Amino acid sequence: MVEKLLNLLDGLEAKDHKILDAIHALNVESDGFLTEESEQVERLIVYVLGGNDKHFEYIQDSGVFMDYANKETSRS
Repeated sequence: MVEKLLNLLDGLEAKDHKILDAIHALNVESDGFLTEESEQVERLIVYVLGGNDKHFEYIQDSGVFMDYANKETSRS
């Protein structure tokens, strides 16, 4: 299940990057469009691994998912 969620997260990130590239080509600033969807998938990953809201908040604050999105950490 976690593998499927990580694949979904990767897909959302890839789509968001494509959208942002197109927007930046038009000289328009944006932070991203699929941020909320990515956060929901990240939360599901934490829940599937047995975590709760406190665990999710801790992981968000530690930047684990940001590191993953930037390819600075592996799936494990």
